[in-house]
Amino acid sequence: MAGQFGSRSNTEKRYRLGEDALGLVTSKGVLLFLLLAACACPSPSAFADTITPGDEIDKLYTVKETLDPLGANPVGEQVDLESGQLSIRQVDVAIPGNSDLPVEFARTFTPDGHYFIGVDEADARKDRNQVGELHDWRIDVPKIYAVLARDVGWPDNRCTGFGPPPSADGWKSGADYWAYEPSSYWHGYYAHIPGKGTHQLLDSDNSTLTPGDSNQFPIVTNNYWAVECWTIGGVDANGEAVDTPGEGFTLHTPDGRTYYFDHLTKEAQPGLMKDPGNGLLRLRYVMLASRVEDAFGNWVEYHYNSSGGLTSVQASDGRIIRVSYSGGKVASVTANSQTWTYSYAVDSNGHLHLDKVLLPDGRSWNFDVAGLADYQLSIRDPMLCDGPGSPLSPLKASGTITGPFGTTVEFVLEPTKRPRGGVSHSNCKPVGDKSITTTPKEYYTFALAKKTIGGPNMESLIWRYDYTSPRGWYSDAPGSSYKSTEVIEPDGDRAVYLFDMRADWRRSAARRPAS
Repeated sequence: MAGQFGSRSNTEKRYRLGEDALGLVTSKGVLLFLLLAACACPSPSAFADTITPGDEIDKLYTVKETLDPLGANPVGEQVDLESGQLSIRQVDVAIPGNSDLPVEFARTFTPDGHYFIGVDEADARKDRNQVGELHDWRIDVPKIYAVLARDVGWPDNRCTGFGPPPSADGWKSGADYWAYEPSSYWHGYYAHIPGKGTHQLLDSDNSTLTPGDSNQFPIVTNNYWAVECWTIGGVDANGEAVDTPGEGFTLHTPDGRTYYFDHLTKEAQPGLMKDPGNGLLRLRYVMLASRVEDAFGNWVEYHYNSSGGLTSVQASDGRIIRVSYSGGKVASVTANSQTWTYSYAVDSNGHLHLDKVLLPDGRSWNFDVAGLADYQLSIRDPMLCDGPGSPLSPLKASGTITGPFGTTVEFVLEPTKRPRGGVSHSNCKPVGDKSITTTPKEYYTFALAKKTIGGPNMESLIWRYDYTSPRGWYSDAPGSSYKSTEVIEPDGDRAVYLFDMRADWRRSAARRPAS
């Protein structure tokens, strides 16, 4: 993902983190990196907790990929240094076997500044107390997903008919409808495979990324994943009954693995509101994998309950993990006669959060991340042509995770402005006394600003992240081609990363579905 300017010295720095981990960071000196890439009307109360399209503008321009963090990552943290987005992945259970196909129970936490109270298919208001098997964490399994308008949905020909969704009719006061273009409510389709990352699905369109005929592989990614289509027909890839209508996805990776996606679930999402009394209901559609096979015939099966909750992971060599639920939430995970127990707590806002994972040996992971999970990034006039206004939300939020041996990691995140260059000025339109655009030259992300690692018998280590960048610019007034992120390490060394900020930088031989 990154090309290196200059050379790495032979000197390595090591930071000892109590008993939890031994981490490595970059060598002495300054390194420069360049990232290249390329209807029934709902009631007004359904929109009591909504966001504007501008509040999600970062999702249009944030790369859904991660770089390994600079420094030790004792709690499984990673940071996308272009946007500053933090993600944490922890594996509670992993069973080695006769193949390298993983049999594991893992969790992910991604504080993106978009805590929501969403709306389900019955217009019932739901927050994270009611959706998600781990509340603010997610079970990490292979999946393909997209956020779509509730009244449009994900059609049965979702694979052979791959493309942008249609415009959606939003509800407006007086029983009128207001059209929402795809670019205002949809941010693309994504495939996620644990350990291999998340990549946007692209229309193959005779691309050189396709391993064969583009009619056979109508969908690809920029890292050479290729997708075939198949009709589910009431039975998943394991031969078990499933009520997913229409088509599933078969995804092939260059290492010879094949993933079958055929369990469709839906999750509540925040509604959109362009102006008072004008809203659109959305859902997050997730196609979960039921099976993965390698080139040698080994396989791993994923089994789910009727709500889409993972109930077991089982491999051809006999490895198995079982997941138990209480009140719709993960209560315990069992493997090899050992049990991991999950407990939850209510924060000062009345929101439930994963509080503790008790390990079989009596030690535990402890979480105090409510401030990050509850954070809602809100910007004054986010879609102004001259640039967004200032944040309306708090200027920072923090959370801590404590490991089984007492090592504690604190994360501090802040609203951070990031620029784009070369966007069309013609999209600027007068709205009242303001000039508004659907493709702003600057936008905000909820970015990691500081990480502190501490614990028994160790000196605290601090990493700081500085997202220095020029102003964004329109195509009729060119400016700088690059923005940067500087990471200041515990001993004062600095690493600087450069990123191409031009609006077309993600284009490749394959194209995203045009909207």
